[in-house]
Amino acid sequence: MIGLLAVLLTAPQDSQAAVALNPACRYMFWEDKGYAVLPPKKVGGPLVSRIAASNDRYVVFWETPLASLEKVATIDQATASKAKTRLGVWDSTTDKVSYLGADLSVPMGQLELATNGPVLLQGLPVEQEPGGRSRVRLVWLDHMTSKTLDVGPAGGSSILSPSGKFLLQMTFEQDGGNPPVQKMSLYETARGTTIPIELPKTSSFRVSGWAPNVDALVLTRPATSGSMASEFVRYDLASGTVTPVDREDLFPQPLLMLANLKRDVRTLWLQTSESKRPGERAFIDAEAEEERLLGQSWAVYLRQGSLYAAAIKVVDKALILEALAREARTEALLKAKQIGTGLIIYGLDNGEMLPDKSTFRQDLLPYLKSESILDGFVYTTQERNLSKIKEPSTFVLGYIEAGGMRAVLYADGHVKLEK
Repeated sequence: MIGLLAVLLTAPQDSQAAVALNPACRYMFWEDKGYAVLPPKKVGGPLVSRIAASNDRYVVFWETPLASLEKVATIDQATASKAKTRLGVWDSTTDKVSYLGADLSVPMGQLELATNGPVLLQGLPVEQEPGGRSRVRLVWLDHMTSKTLDVGPAGGSSILSPSGKFLLQMTFEQDGGNPPVQKMSLYETARGTTIPIELPKTSSFRVSGWAPNVDALVLTRPATSGSMASEFVRYDLASGTVTPVDREDLFPQPLLMLANLKRDVRTLWLQTSESKRPGERAFIDAEAEEERLLGQSWAVYLRQGSLYAAAIKVVDKALILEALAREARTEALLKAKQIGTGLIIYGLDNGEMLPDKSTFRQDLLPYLKSESILDGFVYTTQERNLSKIKEPSTFVLGYIEAGGMRAVLYADGHVKLEK
């Protein structure tokens, strides 16, 4: 039952009312919190090829409309690469999809979203630009405006800052027989202007990227002979100060993450980095590809060419546990009732004699719909002859423990919950 049920999220957090379980959802627990994963919904497609996601709001994806392939009998890789594509944007706060301009025959280059801002970076084809220059397109998704920046010679890498306010362009140039020299440019995205910066006068440090959730650069240098690990520092753009930091602080492990538990099947689960037991993860989909976690509130992924999103809700763990206990008790009552009916019919077929404890399971199986009904049932009776049981309504045949109670089966076939 764990991992296959979930909750209706309509009950207030402080409500004492019963919380009903909904098998259309999934849930998980971690420490003092409960999480419910709602049924996935399709938000893009039918031919989505790749996605990018921010930490809080947007998902951007390449989509090939079916109209551009209507004259193609089969879709192969070559055909797909030449097909007209468009860039779609799903806003999780409004649950709406918009498209950036008309259909364009643009190769699928770099696609990156600022983690905490509304800025999209799209790499433009180098070979189409004069002199082999690299250019990027910046789109502000909150008001759908864009601009193009020339970011220098081809071969570099462009990285948006977490807020999207800055763009870091890094290249490496050969210096004779010496190690490559790192060259760096910093742009203010709104104005498109270059910002002069001076790195620390320690040549062994190199820029590795942006710090998470803050517009500060991360510098690193390899481990030395007396050190077992690389050294990291944070360089503040505004003040120019350098602060030593631990790798764990720079790259904190998110509470929730998406995981594939099987190598041969794209089975997608929601879990934490320390999830080990079944109740600490929730099943999402059996055929997921290119998954992303949108903040801690949405799981987005591709399945068979379409884009799906499953909402993640924080729920009151105590209410969920009580609901699960109620569900378990109800299931135990139903199973005990079926076992009781099976025992009575078995007795009628066998001269009012009940099965022996040693052969109980195999003797009763023909009288039940499935063997799983017997799971958890404890057969306690010492009296096999039904005719010798004087008070069937008070004589216990067995029980199933569930939800902190017992579903007790009596010789007359009725069941009752008892502590």
